[in-house]
Amino acid sequence: MTKKMIYSLPKLYNREQLNIILNVIYNDIKQVLIDCIVNNPVEFEFMKNFGLTPNQRIEITSELSKQLEKITNNHFNGWCDTINFNIINSISGALSSLQKMNKINNFTPDEMVEFIYNLIVYQIDDFEHSPCISDDLLIDY
Repeated sequence: MTKKMIYSLPKLYNREQLNIILNVIYNDIKQVLIDCIVNNPVEFEFMKNFGLTPNQRIEITSELSKQLEKITNNHFNGWCDTINFNIINSISGALSSLQKMNKINNFTPDEMVEFIYNLIVYQIDDFEHSPCISDDLLIDY
């Protein structure tokens, strides 16, 4: 289930400005993933049976919220909440699929961080495809 986007955001950035901001927030997001997965082997083991653990869900949701609010200068909380909800659900769905395919046990903690990180970046803006979430914020889109 995804939340429908019913927000009209003012365009805040040109592409160069947005790329600088995204690179900064991506580093912060990756660090939280490392802390939740690589630096927490117990949580990583639970992921093999449950996908995102409650603690990981809280940590990742909180970090995404903080970073999305940073992108929007602490405005548009409804938009941020909707995006956050959709990203977390996509991560949960991807992990559930890996479990059903019996592939989740093949991941090392570092690989799991990269997998989840890439899911997040792909949705927000991987600088390679469009449309993506950040298009909502671009002046020149």
